[in-house]
Amino acid sequence: LFTHIELWLKTGVIAPKTTSLLERVFREIGRRLKKIAWGWSDQAVTNLSKMILIRQYARDKWEQYWKEKLGIKGYFTIQIQSVEII
Repeated sequence: LFTHIELWLKTGVIAPKTTSLLERVFREIGRRLKKIAWGWSDQAVTNLSKMILIRQYARDKWEQYWKEKLGIKGYFTIQIQSVEII
């Protein structure tokens, strides 16, 4: 959400002509929360909403969080040399 606002400010576009981007973000959050968060506390829904927004709009923060949480240190790299479909 705020990534787009920062982009608008950097490019000189002060106000978007439509709110379709914001509507899409809120619709997506609502869609995800309705299926899994029915009956949750306000704090839990707020935290889940933050996770959805970070995953969608701050992918590098999302990946860094999970690397730290899972203890991934990056000591090795896996490379696939070839794939053959028979």
